[in-house]
Amino acid sequence: KEYLLQLEKRIQVIENRNVEVVHWRIEHVEDVRSQHQKGAFLASPEFSAGGLGGFRFHFYPRGDDFCEEGYCSLYLHVPRDTKVSRTLFVGRARNGPSEADALKNCGVSEMCVLSNQIDKDTGSVVIGVEDLQVLSSPLVAETRTKLQLVS
Repeated sequence: KEYLLQLEKRIQVIENRNVEVVHWRIEHVEDVRSQHQKGAFLASPEFSAGGLGGFRFHFYPRGDDFCEEGYCSLYLHVPRDTKVSRTLFVGRARNGPSEADALKNCGVSEMCVLSNQIDKDTGSVVIGVEDLQVLSSPLVAETRTKLQLVS
């Protein structure tokens, strides 16, 4: 069973090789914000993009420990030894493009004032990344263009 789960994950990474945009919709974001203290984050499900698995968002609806009141924070966790180019967004607010790795430029402390980005009709906010490009990584799933068979 473990082998099948690993195989399924590997297939997903390959299928998502050309993914450059990832949206994460958070419903009832005001309720979510009221349930989190400043410095507490909501983690997205892990996802793959650009031929690489292991990405995840950390969204701080009340901001991380370093931002002003009213702001939210957004971080893209990048797999180890990986460098990407990315533009992060919360609603209409954008940050980027910027190069980032697992330690540098992986997020924005004062991303935006969250209340300005909430869809008033649905009470939700869309968080994500666009123009995501893996610049370097030893973990990228390569696709083959040539096979050599020997008998």
